[in-house]
Amino acid sequence: MEVVTKTKSGVEAILKGKPCDDITLKIPQGEFKGYWGKIGNAEGFTCIGKINGKDTHICAQIPRADWDKFIAGIKLELEKNVPGLYVLNSVIDDEIDYSKNFDRMMEDEQNDGVNPPVKPQTKSADIAKQYPIAAAYLKAEKFEFSNNYMKSAAGSKAKRIIGQGGDYIKAIEDMEKEWIDYCLDSVD
Repeated sequence: MEVVTKTKSGVEAILKGKPCDDITLKIPQGEFKGYWGKIGNAEGFTCIGKINGKDTHICAQIPRADWDKFIAGIKLELEKNVPGLYVLNSVIDDEIDYSKNFDRMMEDEQNDGVNPPVKPQTKSADIAKQYPIAAAYLKAEKFEFSNNYMKSAAGSKAKRIIGQGGDYIKAIEDMEKEWIDYCLDSVD
C-alpha cells in the first residue's frame, strides 16, 4: 500500500507499508520507520530515521485523512490475504463477552441464572474450520504475544508471512519447528 501526501509544511511524503510490516515514510531528507503518534503537541507520523547520517526522531504532520486512507488500504489488503479474519475475530469476541457476562451473572446473588446472557449461535471452532488461513494467522498472533522472545519472534515471522499472502501451512510449520527446536536446545 502506498499513499502520496504532503506534510503541514508542504513537503511531499510517501507512506508505504504492507500488512504486519513496518510502515515507512519517504521524504526528501530520507526514509523513516514509525507509527501514528505524538511528539509534544505535534500529532502525526512519529518516526525514526537518518538525516545527514545522524539518527533523528521526527513527527511528520501529515493529514489525518491520508493516514486513515493508508490504514484502510492496509486493512483491506490484510482481509484479502487472510479471508475471514474479521469474521473469526468477531465470533471470538462474542464468545469472550458471553463468558464474561455469564461469570458476572453467577457472581450476582440477585441474578444467578434468572436472566442468563444470550449464548452465541456461532462457534469460533466452526468458523476456524471454514477459514483456515485466518485461524493460522490468529495462532501466529498468539505466539507473537508470548513473553518468550524466541516464541514471539517465530510468531511474528509467521504472522508477517501469512498477512502478506504467503503459504500459511508452511509458515505455521516453520513457526512451530523454530519454537520446538529452541525448546529442545534449551533443555540440552
